[in-house]
Amino acid sequence: MLVYKIYNKLHEKDLTKKYSIADFLDYLKYIRKVKINNVWYTGEITKASQTLLDKLDIDIT
Repeated sequence: MLVYKIYNKLHEKDLTKKYSIADFLDYLKYIRKVKINNVWYTGEITKASQTLLDKLDIDIT
């Protein structure tokens, strides 16, 4: 079901010609959560990953 949700997001923004579901997952697989003093923080996000997230209106917090 998650794959279809990703596909629908890509299709809504007309990005299926440029990105596949595998591309989307490749961009996001290096985003890490880091636990410091029992508080979770989002690690660094590459510019390409952030651009794709912005295009799809997805917020990772």
